[in-house]
Amino acid sequence: MKHLARSGVNLFDSAENFVQTHSDVVVLCAYITTETLKHLNDSGNIKQVVVRWEFRDICSGASDFEELFQYCRNHEIELFSNQRIHLKVLWDMRSNVFLGSANVSRRGLGETGSSHHWELSTAVNNISFEDQQYLNKLLRDSTLITDARMEELRRRKAEVNYVEPDVPDHPIRPDTTDRFLITELPAFEFDFLPADRFEDVVKAYLNPDNLDSKQRTDLAHDLALYEIPPGLPGEEFELKLGERFNAHPFIIAFKSMVKNYRSPGRPDRDGTIHHTGVTTWFSANTTTVPRPHRRTLNDDIATLYNWICHFDSEFRQTGRRTKGAAATFSSMWVKSTR
Repeated sequence: MKHLARSGVNLFDSAENFVQTHSDVVVLCAYITTETLKHLNDSGNIKQVVVRWEFRDICSGASDFEELFQYCRNHEIELFSNQRIHLKVLWDMRSNVFLGSANVSRRGLGETGSSHHWELSTAVNNISFEDQQYLNKLLRDSTLITDARMEELRRRKAEVNYVEPDVPDHPIRPDTTDRFLITELPAFEFDFLPADRFEDVVKAYLNPDNLDSKQRTDLAHDLALYEIPPGLPGEEFELKLGERFNAHPFIIAFKSMVKNYRSPGRPDRDGTIHHTGVTTWFSANTTTVPRPHRRTLNDDIATLYNWICHFDSEFRQTGRRTKGAAATFSSMWVKSTR
């Protein structure tokens, strides 16, 4: 199974390993900072660098200018400019590449500190002949930065009184509405009736390679949703998962609704709600756009019942999913036992 190179986990190390294990590496990247390139090139295997260097990039400092040129000169690296590139690729000039979203910069590939960008990259071996042609053409279409061209760029830059626009920061801040999407509900399925089979979730967590494609996708979703790290013992995993599931705003709101539900004319059924009422509530309260129709929520709700009843002893369900009829139910209820 192939792992992606991920920010904050293995991104820089994977890129550095590619450079260390391949000779004659070409770096093709829109934005480059010298310190990150220097760190990446400890092995000395980088032989050519292609940077975008639009004139605005040079004047604004978005990509290193003088420092990058001097580093390449001092280390016998050919430096090129190609103002059309947006890609981020390491290439060994043969059939192997390391590519992804990260620029060769502190917040990209360098992933320094806690404010790095979220990036993904991967190594691809044995690229096609056509792909090799494409990369060779891109390199051929780039312009070598000679002493004369560099001197012209220096002169032009000195003539520009570039002032960075003063734009105030305006972060888009998360709030609880983000937590009311249908994708904020658990996805991994296990049977609760007639017997609680949560052990299937624990086994899946401990041995994800044994899962089929859908189970692996659902488990990855849930571990990210509840921020569960890998490698926990089974009991600790179940405890942490339960705490975070029960603390989720969508789950809190739903359980509160059930506990406070009043059945017209049937006080003995207060705190009890039929499946139709549940799907109606979810359809009305989710921030998913477009709002899902009640019938499309049957699978999500069936899974949710099992999670709630496992992690909260105040709730129980009666009734079973109708066999042989997809997305239909027979008298499935959620009942507060408080």
